Amino acid sequence: MGGRANLTFYAPDQYRATLAAMAVMKEITVQEQILSDYTYDSESMQLVEKAPNEWHDASLDLVEILSCSRDVWNVSGGAFDPTVGPVTHIWRPAIKEAVRPDPDELRHALERVGMQHLELDEEHSRVRFDRVGMLLDFGGIGKGYAAQKALDVLREHDCPSAIVDLGGDLAIGDPPPGQEGWRITIDNGLELPYEIVLANVGVATSGDLYRHIEIDGVRYSHIIDPKTGLGLTRSVAVTVIAPEPWLADALASAASVMGEAGLEQLRAAYPHAEIFLREAPGEPESP
Repeated sequence: MGGRANLTFYAPDQYRATLAAMAVMKEITVQEQILSDYTYDSESMQLVEKAPNEWHDASLDLVEILSCSRDVWNVSGGAFDPTVGPVTHIWRPAIKEAVRPDPDELRHALERVGMQHLELDEEHSRVRFDRVGMLLDFGGIGKGYAAQKALDVLREHDCPSAIVDLGGDLAIGDPPPGQEGWRITIDNGLELPYEIVLANVGVATSGDLYRHIEIDGVRYSHIIDPKTGLGLTRSVAVTVIAPEPWLADALASAASVMGEAGLEQLRAAYPHAEIFLREAPGEPESP
């Protein structure tokens, strides 16, 4: 998934620790094979190659993450959207070459973006989409979802005192023995790092501290607005603490795009999630 996987957990003995770690890495590999849009033979990439307007079987995990994504897409008014793949696949080579994508190419790509073009049959684990050329990009939720699955595996192996870190997306289990929780350092780049103690939650931080590019004097974040097809031009840092790691990941992505104006909407829909956002002024950019 383009990042490091770090596991820290307590086990009854070394043998069970080894078994648990091997099981976790296997699960993460499985999730990458389902969700990755960097691998042509992943399940999600193979799905969008199939004929539109027909039902296609999908794994339970793929249908589940699409269902979770649809919920946040609805609440965020489309600010979070895993169908943004046609746009992100244009930006990746553009970033390498430090050139802004062609506006006509972006407009064409945006015609294939939107969860309204994708239908789920959760009862029968099927997916149907209504147009050719759609691409799924789970960059805004996939690591949180995979971290959650990894933590589930550790719990199944009698290792509930654990923390899974997938590229900065955290799935936090029971506290270490004799402690109240895991000590986490939050560093979003717009304020001084600080520490918090947490247990049995997910944590995600989103922002452009390390991932941005300047093109023709405009600083673009790696975070894409699914409505405009452009990277954000303001510096933003979001930290979310939520009961489920996938939700923390998705809300961090949505809040980054929506900004301060969207926080009340997200908090009302997900009252058990804590959303913290900091913004630095940026230059307005039109599509």
